[in-house]
Amino acid sequence: MTPMIDERAQPGSAETALSLLRPFPRAKDDEHAWRSKDFTPVNDSIRGGISNSDLEVVGEQVKGAWSHRDAGASSSDLGEAIFSGFLDTTKLGGAGFASQSFTRPLPQKLDAHHFSGLRLVIRHPHDSAASQPASEPGGGEAPVYSYVLNLRTADPVKRPDGRNESAIIYEWDFDASKAQGFDGSSYCPSKAGSPAYVEAQWKDFAATYRGRPAKDAEKLDPAKIKGFSIMARSNFGKQSGKFELRLIELQALRSTGSAFGASDALEPRFSPQDASNEKYSLMGFHQAMNPSSVPRSGETEEYPGKPRFEDEDHQHGLRAAKTSTTLLVFVFAILLALGWLVWSSKPRAMLKKAGWQHCHDN
Repeated sequence: MTPMIDERAQPGSAETALSLLRPFPRAKDDEHAWRSKDFTPVNDSIRGGISNSDLEVVGEQVKGAWSHRDAGASSSDLGEAIFSGFLDTTKLGGAGFASQSFTRPLPQKLDAHHFSGLRLVIRHPHDSAASQPASEPGGGEAPVYSYVLNLRTADPVKRPDGRNESAIIYEWDFDASKAQGFDGSSYCPSKAGSPAYVEAQWKDFAATYRGRPAKDAEKLDPAKIKGFSIMARSNFGKQSGKFELRLIELQALRSTGSAFGASDALEPRFSPQDASNEKYSLMGFHQAMNPSSVPRSGETEEYPGKPRFEDEDHQHGLRAAKTSTTLLVFVFAILLALGWLVWSSKPRAMLKKAGWQHCHDN
């Protein structure tokens, strides 16, 4: 029997999450899709380290040809972002890091009233230790499973040397190996590559300055978020080596009871069903989830761009008018029938007195 899943853990519900970034076959427009050109590397090489990182999108069109990252790529991961690289701890006294920074604003403005936090839908990681090259471990104690999602609330300021000035960053650490499966299960080797998720409330993002706690900084105001980055860091020698994190979707968690616009409600999202019935594939995208091929949830087949509930409001009005008219006709018919019964039951004397006479009585 499939375990029960908490309602907040169901990204398929428009009431619980809003998609910010997702694979391009299901993104409602280019701004909501993972795109490698929107990311730039920020690694410890700026401080003399040798860690490196890359972010590429599976199946992204390059020079007119569809390219997959490796021979193992398939349509099931089409459009997903792959954050990968090598984390070294030997050059900076154990303090290595590698990250990819999102270079444009988020496609949706966020605020604390309507949204309570963020969710990352990822793929359960494979066993990094099994593929770790013994001759180049990076000097750490364990494979890379821990990552950081960084939020910035100010636009970067350039220094004369072209580097960005240090600023307050809001960090949230998560362990990809502890991501929650959509069937309610935790990670195990057999789950490697299957969709899972991690999520955090706004209060879980800690203010830092140059990697250290910034106790005097104000709490995170999601309305001020300017961008984000995804990072792998050594945690002072705790982890190192090759890493790979597959990103399916970045979502904003809706606050309980918050209202949302029609355009938000129309957008299909990654759901537990996508993870279990293999509809999260190229064929599934085209047949069941691709907005360009089928009407999105909340739309009519006749008018794919029109919200269904607007059309339903109109239909409800027509049905209400028809019901009122039918009721009036029914009441009028009842009154006529009652009048005829009263007239037919009156004695002839009473009718003569009232002036009603048959012609043969004259």
